[in-house]
Amino acid sequence: MSYQLSVIIIGKNTEKILARSIDSVIAAVNKAGQLIEAFEVLYVDSNSTDSSLQIAEGYAEVRTVAITSSTFYSASLGRHLGLQHARYDNLLFLDGDMTLSPDWFTETEEAYARHRAIVGQWNERELSMEGELNREIANYNGIEQEEVLIKPCGFLQINRKLIAGGQSFHPLIVNNEEKDFYAQFYGEGKIVGLPIKAFDHNNFKRKTSSKWAAFLSLNGKTGYLTSFYYAIKEGYVADYFRIQYDKFLNVLVLLCLIVALLTWNVLWGVPALLLLVFPLGKLKSRLADLFFFPYKLYATVRLLSQEHAATYQVDGKTQEADLK
Repeated sequence: MSYQLSVIIIGKNTEKILARSIDSVIAAVNKAGQLIEAFEVLYVDSNSTDSSLQIAEGYAEVRTVAITSSTFYSASLGRHLGLQHARYDNLLFLDGDMTLSPDWFTETEEAYARHRAIVGQWNERELSMEGELNREIANYNGIEQEEVLIKPCGFLQINRKLIAGGQSFHPLIVNNEEKDFYAQFYGEGKIVGLPIKAFDHNNFKRKTSSKWAAFLSLNGKTGYLTSFYYAIKEGYVADYFRIQYDKFLNVLVLLCLIVALLTWNVLWGVPALLLLVFPLGKLKSRLADLFFFPYKLYATVRLLSQEHAATYQVDGKTQEADLK
Protein backbone atom coordinates (compact mmCIF):
# COMPACT_ATOMS: atom_id res chain seq x y z
CA MET A 1 0.00 0.00 0.00
CA SER A 2 1.41 3.36 -1.01
CA TYR A 3 0.01 6.66 0.20
CA GLN A 4 0.41 10.44 0.26
CA LEU A 5 1.42 12.03 3.54
CA SER A 6 1.23 15.35 5.37
CA VAL A 7 3.59 15.63 8.34
CA ILE A 8 2.41 18.33 10.76
CA ILE A 9 5.12 19.68 13.05
CA ILE A 10 4.21 22.24 15.71
CA GLY A 11 6.71 24.44 17.47
CA LYS A 12 7.57 27.60 19.33
CA ASN A 13 11.18 28.70 19.82
CA THR A 14 12.57 25.29 18.84
CA GLU A 15 15.58 26.48 16.81
CA LYS A 16 17.90 24.17 18.77
CA ILE A 17 16.27 21.00 17.42
CA LEU A 18 13.85 21.91 14.60
CA ALA A 19 16.29 21.29 11.73
CA ARG A 20 17.03 17.83 13.12
CA SER A 21 13.30 17.15 13.38
CA ILE A 22 12.64 18.14 9.75
CA ASP A 23 15.74 16.28 8.52
CA SER A 24 14.59 13.12 10.32
CA VAL A 25 11.22 13.24 8.54
CA ILE A 26 12.79 13.73 5.12
CA ALA A 27 15.26 10.89 5.78
CA ALA A 28 12.47 8.50 6.85
CA VAL A 29 10.38 9.39 3.79
CA ASN A 30 13.35 8.86 1.47
CA LYS A 31 14.05 5.50 3.08
CA ALA A 32 10.40 4.49 2.53
CA GLY A 33 10.90 4.79 -1.22
CA GLN A 34 7.78 4.13 -3.28
CA LEU A 35 5.68 3.57 -0.14
CA ILE A 36 5.24 7.36 0.17
CA GLU A 37 3.94 8.61 -3.19
CA ALA A 38 4.06 12.27 -2.22
CA PHE A 39 4.57 14.17 1.00
CA GLU A 40 4.74 17.60 2.58
CA VAL A 41 5.97 18.90 5.90
CA LEU A 42 3.64 21.50 7.38
CA TYR A 43 5.36 23.46 10.14
CA VAL A 44 3.00 25.44 12.40
CA ASP A 45 4.86 28.15 14.29
CA SER A 46 3.35 29.78 17.39
CA ASN A 47 4.82 33.27 17.04
CA SER A 48 8.41 32.23 17.77
CA THR A 49 10.90 34.92 18.79
CA ASP A 50 13.89 32.88 17.61
CA SER A 51 14.81 31.63 14.11
CA SER A 52 12.46 28.62 14.07
CA LEU A 53 10.25 29.97 11.28
CA GLN A 54 13.24 30.95 9.13
CA ILE A 55 14.74 27.48 9.57
CA ALA A 56 11.52 25.83 8.37
CA GLU A 57 11.19 28.23 5.43
CA GLY A 58 14.65 27.17 4.25
CA TYR A 59 13.37 23.71 3.22
CA ALA A 60 11.73 23.18 -0.17
CA GLU A 61 9.67 20.33 1.30
CA VAL A 62 8.16 22.53 4.03
CA ARG A 63 5.06 24.70 3.99
CA THR A 64 4.58 27.00 6.97
CA VAL A 65 1.61 28.17 8.98
CA ALA A 66 2.85 31.16 10.94
CA ILE A 67 0.64 32.29 13.83
CA THR A 68 1.39 36.00 14.07
CA SER A 69 -0.98 36.89 16.91
CA SER A 70 -3.45 35.06 19.11
CA THR A 71 -5.39 35.66 22.30
CA PHE A 72 -4.53 32.09 23.31
CA TYR A 73 -1.60 29.84 22.43
CA SER A 74 -1.55 26.06 22.81
CA ALA A 75 -0.15 22.93 21.18
CA SER A 76 -3.75 22.10 20.35
CA LEU A 77 -4.10 25.32 18.34
CA GLY A 78 -1.07 24.37 16.27
CA ARG A 79 -2.40 20.88 15.56
CA HIS A 80 -5.85 22.29 14.78
CA LEU A 81 -4.47 24.66 12.14
CA GLY A 82 -2.18 21.98 10.74
CA LEU A 83 -5.12 19.61 10.37
CA GLN A 84 -7.11 22.32 8.58
CA HIS A 85 -4.42 23.09 6.01
CA ALA A 86 -2.87 19.66 5.37
CA ARG A 87 -3.13 18.66 1.71
CA TYR A 88 -3.21 14.88 2.14
CA ASP A 89 -5.47 12.48 4.04
CA ASN A 90 -2.69 10.56 5.78
CA LEU A 91 -1.42 12.69 8.63
CA LEU A 92 1.54 12.42 10.97
CA PHE A 93 1.63 14.75 13.98
CA LEU A 94 4.98 15.63 15.56
CA ASP A 95 6.27 18.24 17.99
CA GLY A 96 9.22 20.37 16.99
CA ASP A 97 11.44 18.71 19.60
CA MET A 98 10.84 15.19 18.26
CA THR A 99 13.05 13.34 15.78
CA LEU A 100 11.43 10.58 13.73
CA SER A 101 12.87 7.07 13.56
CA PRO A 102 14.31 6.41 10.06
CA ASP A 103 12.51 3.06 9.89
CA TRP A 104 9.08 4.22 11.03
CA PHE A 105 7.29 4.08 7.67
CA THR A 106 8.90 0.87 6.43
CA GLU A 107 8.32 -1.03 9.68
CA THR A 108 4.69 0.10 10.06
CA GLU A 109 3.53 -0.45 6.47
CA GLU A 110 1.45 -3.54 7.22
CA ALA A 111 0.10 -2.28 10.57
CA TYR A 112 -0.98 1.08 9.11
CA ALA A 113 -2.85 -0.75 6.35
CA ARG A 114 -4.87 -2.56 9.05
CA HIS A 115 -5.28 0.34 11.48
CA ARG A 116 -6.02 3.91 10.56
CA ALA A 117 -4.44 5.42 13.68
CA ILE A 118 -1.08 4.27 15.08
CA VAL A 119 1.62 5.35 17.50
CA GLY A 120 4.89 3.70 18.50
CA GLN A 121 7.50 3.59 21.22
CA TRP A 122 9.42 6.70 22.10
CA ASN A 123 12.75 7.38 23.79
CA GLU A 124 12.74 10.25 26.29
CA ARG A 125 16.02 12.16 26.04
CA GLU A 126 16.88 14.83 28.60
CA LEU A 127 19.35 17.33 27.18
CA SER A 128 21.14 20.26 28.75
CA MET A 129 20.52 23.69 27.22
CA GLU A 130 23.86 23.21 25.44
CA GLY A 131 22.52 20.04 23.78
CA GLU A 132 24.45 17.48 25.83
CA LEU A 133 22.60 14.27 26.71
CA ASN A 134 22.00 13.97 30.45
CA ARG A 135 19.97 10.76 30.39
CA GLU A 136 17.79 8.66 28.09
CA ILE A 137 14.83 6.39 28.88
CA ALA A 138 14.05 3.85 26.15
CA ASN A 139 10.42 2.92 25.39
CA TYR A 140 9.18 5.66 27.71
CA ASN A 141 5.50 4.90 26.99
CA GLY A 142 5.99 1.19 27.71
CA ILE A 143 4.49 -0.36 24.56
CA GLU A 144 5.56 -4.01 24.52
CA GLN A 145 3.00 -5.46 22.10
CA GLU A 146 0.43 -4.33 19.56
CA GLU A 147 -2.48 -3.00 21.62
CA VAL A 148 -5.29 -0.46 21.67
CA LEU A 149 -4.22 2.60 23.66
CA ILE A 150 -6.09 4.86 26.03
CA LYS A 151 -3.27 7.36 26.57
CA PRO A 152 -2.10 8.90 23.26
CA CYS A 153 0.71 11.45 22.94
CA GLY A 154 1.75 14.29 20.64
CA PHE A 155 2.89 11.76 18.05
CA LEU A 156 0.13 10.20 15.95
CA GLN A 157 -0.20 8.84 12.42
CA ILE A 158 -3.83 8.83 11.35
CA ASN A 159 -5.98 8.70 8.23
CA ARG A 160 -8.26 11.73 7.93
CA LYS A 161 -11.21 9.49 6.98
CA LEU A 162 -11.32 8.34 10.60
CA ILE A 163 -12.18 11.90 11.61
CA ALA A 164 -14.45 12.65 8.68
CA GLY A 165 -17.20 13.74 11.08
CA GLY A 166 -15.48 17.06 11.63
CA GLN A 167 -13.47 16.16 14.71
CA SER A 168 -10.44 18.32 15.40
CA PHE A 169 -8.19 19.55 18.17
CA HIS A 170 -9.92 22.13 20.36
CA PRO A 171 -7.53 25.11 20.49
CA LEU A 172 -8.50 26.18 24.03
CA ILE A 173 -7.42 22.90 25.63
CA VAL A 174 -4.06 22.99 27.38
CA ASN A 175 -2.67 19.63 28.53
CA ASN A 176 -4.33 16.33 27.60
CA GLU A 177 -5.49 17.73 24.26
CA GLU A 178 -4.56 14.40 22.66
CA LYS A 179 -7.00 12.58 24.96
CA ASP A 180 -9.78 15.00 24.02
CA PHE A 181 -9.09 14.51 20.31
CA TYR A 182 -9.08 10.73 20.76
CA ALA A 183 -12.37 10.77 22.66
CA GLN A 184 -14.06 12.49 19.73
CA PHE A 185 -13.54 9.55 17.35
CA TYR A 186 -13.08 6.69 19.84
CA GLY A 187 -16.42 5.19 18.83
CA GLU A 188 -15.35 5.06 15.17
CA GLY A 189 -11.82 3.72 15.55
CA LYS A 190 -9.05 3.12 18.04
CA ILE A 191 -5.45 4.31 18.28
CA VAL A 192 -3.18 1.26 18.20
CA GLY A 193 0.23 1.24 19.85
CA LEU A 194 2.98 -0.70 18.05
CA PRO A 195 6.16 -2.15 19.61
CA ILE A 196 8.20 -0.23 17.04
CA LYS A 197 10.35 2.78 17.78
CA ALA A 198 8.67 5.94 16.50
CA PHE A 199 10.70 8.90 17.73
CA ASP A 200 13.05 10.50 20.22
CA HIS A 201 11.64 13.27 22.40
CA ASN A 202 14.40 15.76 23.07
CA ASN A 203 13.59 17.56 26.29
CA PHE A 204 15.87 20.51 26.99
CA LYS A 205 16.26 20.84 30.75
CA ARG A 206 16.46 24.44 31.94
CA LYS A 207 18.91 24.97 34.77
CA THR A 208 16.49 27.34 36.51
CA SER A 209 13.61 24.87 36.55
CA SER A 210 12.62 23.11 39.77
CA LYS A 211 10.41 20.19 40.63
CA TRP A 212 8.06 22.53 42.51
CA ALA A 213 7.74 24.91 39.55
CA ALA A 214 7.10 21.97 37.20
CA PHE A 215 4.51 20.62 39.65
CA LEU A 216 2.67 23.95 39.79
CA SER A 217 2.81 24.36 36.01
CA LEU A 218 1.37 20.90 35.36
CA ASN A 219 -1.37 20.98 37.98
CA GLY A 220 -2.53 24.49 37.14
CA LYS A 221 -3.61 23.47 33.65
CA THR A 222 -7.30 23.12 32.84
CA GLY A 223 -7.20 20.57 30.00
CA TYR A 224 -9.55 17.89 31.27
CA LEU A 225 -12.20 20.35 32.49
CA THR A 226 -12.21 22.29 29.22
CA SER A 227 -12.40 18.94 27.44
CA PHE A 228 -15.40 17.98 29.59
CA TYR A 229 -17.19 21.15 28.44
CA TYR A 230 -16.66 20.21 24.79
CA ALA A 231 -17.65 16.60 25.45
CA ILE A 232 -21.02 17.79 26.81
CA LYS A 233 -21.46 20.36 24.05
CA GLU A 234 -20.59 17.99 21.18
CA GLY A 235 -21.99 14.76 22.58
CA TYR A 236 -19.05 12.48 23.30
CA VAL A 237 -19.35 12.29 27.09
CA ALA A 238 -19.33 8.48 27.26
CA ASP A 239 -16.07 8.24 25.30
CA TYR A 240 -14.65 11.16 27.28
CA PHE A 241 -15.05 9.11 30.46
CA ARG A 242 -13.50 6.05 28.79
CA ILE A 243 -10.39 8.03 27.90
CA GLN A 244 -10.32 10.27 30.99
CA TYR A 245 -11.26 7.54 33.46
CA ASP A 246 -8.61 8.64 35.98
CA LYS A 247 -10.09 12.14 36.10
CA PHE A 248 -13.55 10.64 36.44
CA LEU A 249 -12.37 8.81 39.57
CA ASN A 250 -11.05 12.12 40.92
CA VAL A 251 -14.52 13.62 40.48
CA LEU A 252 -16.03 10.70 42.40
CA VAL A 253 -13.59 11.34 45.25
CA LEU A 254 -14.58 14.99 45.32
CA LEU A 255 -18.32 14.19 45.29
CA CYS A 256 -17.91 11.71 48.16
CA LEU A 257 -16.05 14.31 50.22
CA ILE A 258 -18.70 16.97 49.52
CA VAL A 259 -21.50 14.60 50.56
CA ALA A 260 -19.58 13.68 53.71
CA LEU A 261 -19.21 17.34 54.65
CA LEU A 262 -22.83 18.24 53.87
CA THR A 263 -24.33 15.26 55.70
CA TRP A 264 -21.72 14.94 58.45
CA ASN A 265 -21.65 11.22 57.61
CA VAL A 266 -18.05 9.99 57.81
CA LEU A 267 -18.97 6.79 55.98
CA TRP A 268 -18.83 8.74 52.72
CA GLY A 269 -15.15 9.25 53.45
CA VAL A 270 -14.49 5.51 53.12
CA PRO A 271 -15.02 5.25 49.33
CA ALA A 272 -13.20 8.59 48.93
CA LEU A 273 -10.21 7.21 50.84
CA LEU A 274 -10.22 3.95 48.86
CA LEU A 275 -10.36 5.80 45.54
CA LEU A 276 -7.51 8.04 46.66
CA VAL A 277 -5.23 5.27 47.86
CA PHE A 278 -5.72 2.53 45.26
CA PRO A 279 -3.68 2.33 43.15
CA LEU A 280 -1.06 3.95 45.37
CA GLY A 281 0.85 5.33 42.41
CA LYS A 282 -2.06 7.69 41.64
CA LEU A 283 -2.23 9.17 45.16
CA LYS A 284 -0.01 12.17 44.47
CA SER A 285 -1.80 13.19 41.27
CA ARG A 286 -5.26 12.76 42.81
CA LEU A 287 -4.40 14.83 45.87
CA ALA A 288 -3.01 17.52 43.55
CA ASP A 289 -6.18 17.43 41.42
CA LEU A 290 -8.36 17.89 44.50
CA PHE A 291 -6.21 20.71 45.85
CA PHE A 292 -6.13 22.61 42.54
CA PHE A 293 -9.71 21.83 41.50
CA PRO A 294 -11.26 25.16 42.65
CA TYR A 295 -8.64 27.11 40.72
CA LYS A 296 -9.00 24.90 37.63
CA LEU A 297 -12.78 25.29 37.67
CA TYR A 298 -12.48 29.08 37.96
CA ALA A 299 -9.85 29.23 35.19
CA THR A 300 -11.96 27.04 32.88
CA VAL A 301 -15.11 29.14 33.32
CA ARG A 302 -13.11 32.33 32.80
CA LEU A 303 -11.41 30.93 29.69
CA LEU A 304 -14.63 29.75 28.05
CA SER A 305 -16.47 32.99 28.81
CA GLN A 306 -13.98 35.05 26.80
CA GLU A 307 -13.69 35.57 23.05
CA HIS A 308 -10.57 34.12 21.44
CA ALA A 309 -9.15 34.44 17.92
CA ALA A 310 -5.87 33.96 16.11
CA THR A 311 -4.31 35.54 13.02
CA TYR A 312 -1.91 33.48 10.91
CA GLN A 313 -0.27 33.32 7.51
CA VAL A 314 -0.35 30.29 5.20
CA ASP A 315 0.48 29.99 1.49
CA GLY A 316 1.04 33.74 1.27
CA LYS A 317 -2.38 34.63 2.71
CA THR A 318 -3.38 36.09 6.06
CA GLN A 319 -6.28 34.30 7.72
CA GLU A 320 -8.15 34.47 11.00
CA ALA A 321 -9.44 31.64 13.19
CA ASP A 322 -12.21 31.80 15.77
CA LEU A 323 -10.89 29.64 18.61
CA LYS A 324 -14.29 28.83 20.09
